Amino acid sequence: MLNKYDYAYNHENSIIHHINPLIKLWCFVLFFISCFFKYNNIVFFSTIISVFVMLILSNIRLNKYLKVIWLNKYLLIFIYFLLRFLKVDAFYINVILFKVMFGILFIYIIVYTTPKEQLVKSFANFIDQFNFIKFSKKKIIAFFSNIINFILLFGKEVNLLFESNSVKGNDLYFLSIIQKAKYFCKFFKLIYNNTRNKNIKRKENIKYRYFDVNLPFEYKYRNKLNIFDFILIGFYVFVFIFYIIKVI
Repeated sequence: MLNKYDYAYNHENSIIHHINPLIKLWCFVLFFISCFFKYNNIVFFSTIISVFVMLILSNIRLNKYLKVIWLNKYLLIFIYFLLRFLKVDAFYINVILFKVMFGILFIYIIVYTTPKEQLVKSFANFIDQFNFIKFSKKKIIAFFSNIINFILLFGKEVNLLFESNSVKGNDLYFLSIIQKAKYFCKFFKLIYNNTRNKNIKRKENIKYRYFDVNLPFEYKYRNKLNIFDFILIGFYVFVFIFYIIKVI
């Protein structure tokens, strides 16, 4: 099972940690859109290298990112066999797998270098830019914070279930994937109810906490951009402009 400390915000000090969370989200969206471009050597390698450079500059051990790839190995295997079934050329299968793999790494770079509260607030601000109905920003933040925390609590409950059985002598970690899935389905209702109850208890305390100016984080959410924000977003904008001029 997952160690919650391996897949959460990493308290390091790096250039990527200092980049505005909203800029990171916008760059990920641009990277995601670029994955659907018609193949171009310069666009492909520049976007892949940019993610790799962010990975290096994040000042986080590479083995943590390797764990991310290992965690998603079944997704990559599924995509590979699906593309083979669709008779996609071997070269483009490799291209697609690289895009998926580095897209996953991009997501975890954001997760590792952005505190959860800042990530929720920046994501709410991102959604608010397309908020034509004009929902309350506080409601948007509360909505996404509840979703994210429900997922985290759900994962914690699954870990607790496996750990409690290991203490009793049933080490479930050594079961096959199918056996783990069966066991998970058997206790799904219990896990879901425990998660739901814990999430309800914390709603009132956390609902509007993201607007507290005294948030105890080293890197507080910034409205002003610094030089690294402009470099990152400028790079992806340049890639888009290049693609439009040279390829389309």
